Amino acid sequence: MSQESYDIIFAGGGAAACITAGRLADADPNLKILILEAGPHSEELFYHVQPGRYFGNLLVPREIFSFHFGKGGKGTNERVHLVPSGRAFGGGSAINFVMYMRPVPSDYDDWETIYGNKGWSSKELIPLLKKAETYQPNPNHASHGSSGPIKISFASGHSNVGANLIAVATAIEKDHHTTNDLNDFTVESINAWGPIARYVDGNTGRRSDTAHNYIYNKKHNNLKIITRAKVTRVLFE
Repeated sequence: MSQESYDIIFAGGGAAACITAGRLADADPNLKILILEAGPHSEELFYHVQPGRYFGNLLVPREIFSFHFGKGGKGTNERVHLVPSGRAFGGGSAINFVMYMRPVPSDYDDWETIYGNKGWSSKELIPLLKKAETYQPNPNHASHGSSGPIKISFASGHSNVGANLIAVATAIEKDHHTTNDLNDFTVESINAWGPIARYVDGNTGRRSDTAHNYIYNKKHNNLKIITRAKVTRVLFE
């Protein structure tokens, strides 16, 4: 068996790994980086880059999902939950429903103040979220990014179904208001009704995933990808 040495090895080529590996490869061409992914490549495959194919992917047996079964118990009334996750290069970003949702800043702050993870507050993390995205509806918005590789857009309004749904919901839940941006990190986006943006390039209609926007589009010479390679254990000497 041939053996190679790497400076950094990623066990899993999911969304976070693609971002981190891609940025490291850009930052230091001398780093030798390896990504091991249990699933297959997703590059330019129509059932990955076309967002609407997600529904068909659930029906057609493919290797791009891993299915995790819960054990059940008192908390779930003995129900066993099935949780699908991404099993392809790009992870969940390559197969999900492309819904763009952010938590409120206080959720990030809790990571630091309650759990003691210094540097994980909203003050540190929100600039990184902005750096990763281009918010196409309003690139100059203070809470969103304007030059990142991940594109955010809204679906074209070809019907009034969404607006009617929000109007009915607001009429029923009178303690909730409406907003045009559920993800602007302000109090206006809390307990509100509004349209959901998506991880889709509004100009091309393509899924905006991490694999195509941090790895496949760069062709790094210092980064190697091995697919269908599942990491079973890690040995420390």
